[in-house]
Amino acid sequence: MASAEIDGGRRSLAPASGWWALGWLLPLVVQVVHTVAVAPTYHVGSFDDDGNYLMAAHVLASGGGLTSLMPSGATVVANYLPGYPLLLVPIIWAWGSALGPLRLFSTLCTCALYPLLWAWTGRRGVKPGSRTAVLFLLAINTVLATYSTMVMAEAPFVLVLLLALLALDQWERRPGWRWATVEIVLLAFLVWLKEAGIGLAVGLVLYELWRRRWRRAVVVGGGVGALLLPGLVARLMTGSAAVGARYAGEISDAGNGGLAHLPHVATSATWAYLSSVLRQSVLPTGRPLPSTGPVHVLLTLVGWTVPVLCVVGAVAWYRRHPRGDSWMVWAYFAETLAYTFTNQRRVILVLPVVVLWYVVGACATGRALLALGGRGVGRAAVALSVVVAVLAAGVPTAFGFTQDYLYGEGRQSSEFAHSPAMALLKALGTPSSVVETDYRGSVAYFTGHRTAWTAFTATTPFGPFGANDRCSLPAVKSALAGDDARFLTIGDFNLPWEVDSPCLLHLATGPAPAIGAVRLLSMSLDQTSVFEFVGPGTSQPGLSDHTATAPTSPSQTVGLAPDGQGDNGAVAYRAPAQAGQADFQWTWPAPVSLVQVSVGLVRSTAPVKAVTVAIELPGGSWETIASAAGGVGGGARTPYLLSSVAAGRRAVAIRVSAQTSGTAEVSEVAAIGP
Repeated sequence: MASAEIDGGRRSLAPASGWWALGWLLPLVVQVVHTVAVAPTYHVGSFDDDGNYLMAAHVLASGGGLTSLMPSGATVVANYLPGYPLLLVPIIWAWGSALGPLRLFSTLCTCALYPLLWAWTGRRGVKPGSRTAVLFLLAINTVLATYSTMVMAEAPFVLVLLLALLALDQWERRPGWRWATVEIVLLAFLVWLKEAGIGLAVGLVLYELWRRRWRRAVVVGGGVGALLLPGLVARLMTGSAAVGARYAGEISDAGNGGLAHLPHVATSATWAYLSSVLRQSVLPTGRPLPSTGPVHVLLTLVGWTVPVLCVVGAVAWYRRHPRGDSWMVWAYFAETLAYTFTNQRRVILVLPVVVLWYVVGACATGRALLALGGRGVGRAAVALSVVVAVLAAGVPTAFGFTQDYLYGEGRQSSEFAHSPAMALLKALGTPSSVVETDYRGSVAYFTGHRTAWTAFTATTPFGPFGANDRCSLPAVKSALAGDDARFLTIGDFNLPWEVDSPCLLHLATGPAPAIGAVRLLSMSLDQTSVFEFVGPGTSQPGLSDHTATAPTSPSQTVGLAPDGQGDNGAVAYRAPAQAGQADFQWTWPAPVSLVQVSVGLVRSTAPVKAVTVAIELPGGSWETIASAAGGVGGGARTPYLLSSVAAGRRAVAIRVSAQTSGTAEVSEVAAIGP
């Protein structure tokens, strides 16, 4: 099997036969092109974890420590160990809040994989042709291309993993404290980057125990543990979960019986790896690839070879190289069986090794068929190898080259950095005003507000209330009260056209004011809405929206179409222009105090030249408090109008005017005050 692909373990570092240039440099060029093609589909904040990382990085860059509070209200170590944010600190010192350099850092980490993987597989005696195949499959891999510009820990993690594998080989060849120290530091840093990396360290300890090298096992385990101790101490000091809030929530899922659910989760995760995750991590699936017909059948058959060849390759690799790297990756996969979610994000951390196993497995299978069947079967095996190679390389290149693995063809993530919803929230309230959201990190980073998500966990099947109590009004009201939520933002942040909590959107939009939510803004682009809680039973019981009733000026009340799953729609007011202007006015029988006035939508059947918002003072004079050139919302240049009224300012009316020759329409007008 291996003799034709592996030269018996001799070091093979010489750039013979021109393979040095073509072997890793050409795949690297393909990777760069692939990265550039996929980059526009990702926007910082769309993972939420990237928002957490950025908050932690900025806190550390400004002199904070492990126990410092982030804008979200969580401590730096609460969710993740801040190894990745520490890497971002120098970039923040140099470029401030610019996101481009942070994304470029991930790209550089991805590019560095290619010479390192070429060198490591060369040290293991893998022939240049197989090494090139491994690197080429990585270069066209949709998952790797997606993470190669993300402000996420995955790309640096994989780079550090390869450095750890190289250091481990050096430690085997040159036993001593120098390479032992390097290996221990790299293993510990893997855990600081992603706590899932603990499985890699445990795997190496188990390997050393298997080899009865007790001293090395103690050195690795004790050294990694000592380097992780500061993070553990910081968590104990701040009352955080020892394994981090995110991992604790996945491993000990209170809504599914706590630790008792682990056997079921492990079984489901194993099946997920074999049935879909490994295949989707190596070869792309879904649109624009056909979902029916002979091509789909052929792709499905080829896809099923991925887990088979990966398993065969893992066995063949260990038989030829019975070393610690295999134990590390095996232990990592065993660890991930305890996590509720099993997807490509689990595989990306060890993707170079998985792709290597895939290629080695293909070689091993071909050689076995050749040995069993003689020349005729050997020719068939060669032909099959060619077909597999063409499909594995050509199909992803042709169909998935510009696609983000998370989204369908032509789709991309929500864009938090330039989102009107984030800008509006940033301008509202104070940093201590809590925003209820399932994207705690991203919303906190881009708005500066504290965030909470108890109401979201109460209305999804993964929350503490379980799948049978996902839209309970008492549970939602209790969760909002417990979080002291003042604002709510909800949309399809996680997946396009799938609102993250249809239950919350349903309760927030009525038809009765079930949770006291006033909609300030809605965006059809990514179905994002912003609400403020006012009235009895909310965090602001002394406030109300004085435009809750229809305007006193003549207008037609119309219902707007629902915008997202669970949305009950909104009410708009429509009136024809008179002498080039349409007015919408709310008049109150007695002066009211206002603290905030906002308008989310002003449009017309004819172009809108300008919009003004004015209040009538008790003396009868009018004062303009906000204006826009053109329409408001609905894709207009001005996404919303907002005015904070001085405390104690009283008004007897509010008027929204649109300069247009057509029929104007206004919606999401809120005048909030005592």
